[in-house]
Amino acid sequence: MANLVNLQWVQEFGMLGPIDGLKVIEDPHHVAGEHYFLFYPDDDTVGSFLFGGDVAITSTEDLDRTFFPYAQDSVEHIEVRAGDPHAYAAARVVASVSPF
Repeated sequence: MANLVNLQWVQEFGMLGPIDGLKVIEDPHHVAGEHYFLFYPDDDTVGSFLFGGDVAITSTEDLDRTFFPYAQDSVEHIEVRAGDPHAYAAARVVASVSPF
């Protein structure tokens, strides 16, 4: 079972049908114009959110309209960070999911 921090399970619908994933509940420290991105700390890579069910975007200012696919039996550790995706070490962690 996944350990969720500031995330909730959602089911969105894309052109190919339903997609299970995770959505950030809120960012209490949001700064106007701040960008959010997905970060995979196990391999230092940046991922993509889905917008509108099936459009992949690497960053967003609007967490309410985006989510990211995640299977309940996944073993990936993913963080949602706020800041510059090119300077991910300095970016603030807003939410995370891990298998442990």
